[in-house]
Amino acid sequence: MNTYWGNVNTYCEKVTTYCEKVNTYCVNVVTYCVNVATYWEKVNTYLPLANGFSRTLIIKLNDMEEKRVEIRFEILEKEELLRDDLRLYATALHAARQAYAPYSRFQVGAAVLVAGMVVEGCNQENRAYPSGMCAERVALFSAGAYLPKHPVTALAIIALKKGVIQPPVAPCGACCQVLLETEQRYGKPVRVLMCGSDRIIAVSSAKDLLPFSFSGML
Repeated sequence: MNTYWGNVNTYCEKVTTYCEKVNTYCVNVVTYCVNVATYWEKVNTYLPLANGFSRTLIIKLNDMEEKRVEIRFEILEKEELLRDDLRLYATALHAARQAYAPYSRFQVGAAVLVAGMVVEGCNQENRAYPSGMCAERVALFSAGAYLPKHPVTALAIIALKKGVIQPPVAPCGACCQVLLETEQRYGKPVRVLMCGSDRIIAVSSAKDLLPFSFSGML
């Protein structure tokens, strides 16, 4: 009998300990709820400020000066090209057939008009891609090397894939940047002809291709 009551006392002690833990847990829950309530009070106080900030930001954005950039270009039929333009077209097509493009299989030819002469170039690829060169820059740099005192006045570009002339393609950003510096170097615009099989897109200056060029100055 003594053993029985000893076990009961032990059990009651455990129950008492358990209840104490439950009470502690409940106190923690109440504290947590108070903290949550305080948090939401702070959030509700902050939200009007946040909404006000957003509206102010939108107003500031809407108050910014807006400018528009106009790009002008012509769409020509091949029959409409002038004599020099036809020379550039034919030379660029010839150059495209000589391109080294084993990776992209996209052959590009370019031809530039310098002092009445036509200088050609084609894309030169490399398995380390940055080591290659676009057709436009090959032609422009060749002209700069052989005829450095004469301005480039026009450039034609044409692309082939599996021997078929592709729709007109534009120069990449790097080539546009070089074109623009060529214009600045000689103080003359460069007319750019982007040639397809029967349709040509022409711009009177490289500025129409890259209105926000890098100048190194603000």
